[in-house]
Amino acid sequence: MKIRRYKGANREELYRLIHKEMGPNAIVVAPEAASGGSLFGRGKKYELIAVLDEHENHAPAATADDTAEGGDAMPGGTAGAAEDFRRWSRQQNRQWRDLQATMSEIRKTVETLQVVRATPAPVASSALPDYARLWDSRFVTLIQQDIADLPAADLITVSQTLTSALPLTKGFTFRKEDGKPHIIVVAGPTGSGKTTTLAKLASICAHREHLRVGIVTTDTYRVAAVDQIREYASLLDMELRVVFSADEAQAAVAALSKNDVILVDTPGRTHFDEMGLAMSHKILRGMGEVTVLLTIPATLNRDDLGDTLRGFSRFKPDYLVVTKIDETRQPALFTVIPFETELRVAFVTNGQRVPQDIFAGDAEAVAGLLLSSMRGTATGRPM
Repeated sequence: MKIRRYKGANREELYRLIHKEMGPNAIVVAPEAASGGSLFGRGKKYELIAVLDEHENHAPAATADDTAEGGDAMPGGTAGAAEDFRRWSRQQNRQWRDLQATMSEIRKTVETLQVVRATPAPVASSALPDYARLWDSRFVTLIQQDIADLPAADLITVSQTLTSALPLTKGFTFRKEDGKPHIIVVAGPTGSGKTTTLAKLASICAHREHLRVGIVTTDTYRVAAVDQIREYASLLDMELRVVFSADEAQAAVAALSKNDVILVDTPGRTHFDEMGLAMSHKILRGMGEVTVLLTIPATLNRDDLGDTLRGFSRFKPDYLVVTKIDETRQPALFTVIPFETELRVAFVTNGQRVPQDIFAGDAEAVAGLLLSSMRGTATGRPM
């Protein structure tokens, strides 16, 4: 093997010299950046190391003039050039290991993506009835497994199919069988209607279920949040505890243990606020076993729903509460939920009135909304 080092002020000239001296099979293995010189680039020197396998090449011998032009080109591979080559080999080995590590990470990423459920191609809206044009394409495909010709199907048949496919449940119970207070945490992103939902649930528990209810709030960050929940507690004649730490949360639960239900309000956090979510979750851990209701506004789009579910996964929600369906033309979010989570919707809210504007997970009522292309309000069945 022949190794040579070339130095000069012009890199292109050095490449031509390497080609002339060592032939077209020579490989430049360590192209060095220019060094030295003035601020404007005058006087810079380039250094190149070229390698040639002599068994595969019959390059013309270098002339005296050619060698002089290359600066200190060294035929035969001197000890200095050999050391340069060993240094280059070590560098190449490191780069190869780095490349292998990068490829391993890429493979892991691809494998992760492959387990995500594939999204079918969107169904052309012109091939759908008006009421289904806002539905998630995956949900349309699911419904078409039972009703191939959706536009021609009668609404009763479609409604029955929707009712069985929608992720709603009316089986939520407030009273625990073991006699201990049922601690229900209402969590969710900022502006999703947590506090209003909590007030509705508190009223239902007290006036319809005839249960004793206590309220705890950990929402001490939002302006006037404590005043708002205190007003609700006063109107409903319920005891309120404000907590700032896990120890205080544990003490509050102990103080309210005579109640059948303890409802817990939490601060509104964006699903990207990792630190804020971690702080909220830390406080809740002081309460022991809880049931978590995650409030999801009906106005969320598909991508935001997925991000929200991932962001609040640390809370390990048990049920969803879809809020603000009165603020959408059609609550198409219900057609997305089955493909983003296995959680079921326990409650739906459709306005600000306490406690009127909430109903249990009534699939028939939601199916009725999904069969309408006009803005409407579902009332559900009385709780």
